[in-house]
Amino acid sequence: MDKKIQQLGEKLKEILKDDLICFALYGSAASGDFYKTSDYNTLIVLKQISPEILKNISKPIKNWCANKNPLPVIFTYEDLKRSTDVFPLEFIEIKKHHKIIIGVDCLKKLNISMKNLRQEIERELKSIYLHLLRAFLQYEKIKELKQILAKSISSFSSLLKGVAILLNIKGEFTKKTDVIEMVSSKLKLNKELFFDILKLKNDLNTINDSLINEIYFKYLNELKVVIDKVDKLKRR
Repeated sequence: MDKKIQQLGEKLKEILKDDLICFALYGSAASGDFYKTSDYNTLIVLKQISPEILKNISKPIKNWCANKNPLPVIFTYEDLKRSTDVFPLEFIEIKKHHKIIIGVDCLKKLNISMKNLRQEIERELKSIYLHLLRAFLQYEKIKELKQILAKSISSFSSLLKGVAILLNIKGEFTKKTDVIEMVSSKLKLNKELFFDILKLKNDLNTINDSLINEIYFKYLNELKVVIDKVDKLKRR
């Protein structure tokens, strides 16, 4: 594990003392499914949030973000428990794949409501689809399109884990390749296309520049298949 994460956790504990319940790592870095461009996603759970507390921790967090790390997600424990119905897929993943850096593991005890899962997945899939359409109009350089594909495949594969839940596909799906394999088989998707895009996360040169436009729109078409399938589930 990156020493800087441990150092941030220790600094937060030094500042917050008993107000810090836990500082945790989640996502691909916690599950071991880590790529060259993967982020270190972190979560801070506090007993309370106040202007003073936020001011006190702002400096170490700014230093953390200055190294191109995502801003930590911050909750009080009570707000955390009340948010699982709004973001069920995210909390399913956090509960399943996390590492406590500092503090006690309050995440494994979360009760997650599944009532909004289908709606969340459909909304997020459509967001990816619309973002890709806009990005194609906005960016002209092939490298930029490759970066967009590489970034979106992580979000897409996370959403496929939710699709697997909706379709009762069993599996741990620790790795992106596992969930892509299983859901693609069920929905007859082009899994090789997804695997090719996934390779971009380690090296943008794995796909020839001349093929990007074709791959980009094949990807959009496959996304549409998944969106349509999830949309039809609400009519059951």
